[in-house]
Amino acid sequence: MIYGGNATVYVSDMERSIRFYTEVLGLPLTNRFGNHWATVQAGTSLVIGLHPTTEGSPAPGTKGAVQLGLHVSREVPLADLAAHLRTHGVQVTEKLNTESGDYLLFEDPDGNPIYVGDWHPDFDARPGESVEQRLARQEEEVSSAHAQG
Repeated sequence: MIYGGNATVYVSDMERSIRFYTEVLGLPLTNRFGNHWATVQAGTSLVIGLHPTTEGSPAPGTKGAVQLGLHVSREVPLADLAAHLRTHGVQVTEKLNTESGDYLLFEDPDGNPIYVGDWHPDFDARPGESVEQRLARQEEEVSSAHAQG
């Protein structure tokens, strides 16, 4: 079965993009095939593939074509991450507070949207509840909300 994958981000300048993802975001470069393909690793489960624009591919920075979601430990203050990004010229939103966690929004050099949050993937888990039970409960909650609304 499927055990992994990657999110592909079309970029206009491979060198600039690799510098952004490795030096600014601090992600390790895991593959580089000249200016045709490179990958960076975010944690243990997300591979981001960087690919130059080719004929027929989406234009870099096309809003909504690619969005990356990254998360940091709650021990890493988002204000510190925002300050770090700003020292590299990245425009960062103010912190957005939600039930599941807090978020920052910014863009890579090609305008591809990225969000970073301090959420935990299991924020909505109930004690003793399996992943399957949680997903079924969430689906039921959504169905109930649609039926009432």
